Amino acid sequence: MAATLRLSNGYAWQLGSYDGAVEPWVSQFSSILGLDHQAAPETRRLLFCRVRYENALEPIRHVFPFLPTEVSPEKWSRSIGHSVVFAHHPEIRDVFCGLMPATESLSIRQMHQALLPVYDEVILSGGLPVHGASIGFGENGILLLGQSGAGKTTCCRRLPPRWSVLGDDMALAVHGLGGDWMVHPLPTWSAVRSGDVQWPCSVNRALNLKACFFLEQSKDDAVIPMSKADSALAIHRAAIQMLRGIGHTEHGDRTAWNERVFENSVALSKMLPVHRLRVSLKGRFWEKIEAVLDKWTVPLFPAAGESLTNSKG
Repeated sequence: MAATLRLSNGYAWQLGSYDGAVEPWVSQFSSILGLDHQAAPETRRLLFCRVRYENALEPIRHVFPFLPTEVSPEKWSRSIGHSVVFAHHPEIRDVFCGLMPATESLSIRQMHQALLPVYDEVILSGGLPVHGASIGFGENGILLLGQSGAGKTTCCRRLPPRWSVLGDDMALAVHGLGGDWMVHPLPTWSAVRSGDVQWPCSVNRALNLKACFFLEQSKDDAVIPMSKADSALAIHRAAIQMLRGIGHTEHGDRTAWNERVFENSVALSKMLPVHRLRVSLKGRFWEKIEAVLDKWTVPLFPAAGESLTNSKG
């Protein structure tokens, strides 16, 4: 049975192959994602094969010799990453992913890019892929967002045992079937390439997303609420940063796709408390997060500019 990626919004993908030569690659990919082999309803398939793609004008059936023939041939479309090419058809739920020749290091990057159809589906269903760490306090999920170098990984390493780390680099925020926002972790691909994975990924694991925090390095620990407008813009930047970082190339109406990403960012900012989290080198910043979660030691939406500080660190 093929490995299955299951999300809290009810969507699921099975990873498979149309080419026996890629089966070891698919198996490694599934293992890195922490997938299992349980069946799921409404499952789509992401099917892989080896291709040589040197000419964008080359007929798509020359690139993918395995494509189904019972559908309208003129309706096939393609989208391209750095070293992968996808074939889509409106009459077929499956997506075909061609892997171009690659070194071992580039092969890991192909795994990252191979999830692009999943990211597209998440966006179309109202969710967002974001550049951020996903951490847990009991069943409460938290997103720590920030630019590269803001300290997400360092913060994850400093958390006490009562906290858990799902992932320290990227995550998916999706609408759960119950209407709540849920957070799923994604692998830290740079750690996979270097062989230094500290927190093994399990994409199918999700926590109820309760709040977002944008990290800032500081001499004191503090929580500062963000306005809804600033929250939406910051969440949007975190989503775009992740998608651009993996070479995302949208297919279809680019304007409509960008508008959807922004609309989803606004929706997330309206549903959840969003704060700036100032983190010192030796302070107990997690206690600031716990205060926000504690129903509520600080108000859920206090006045802009009001903050909790910890001058003692």
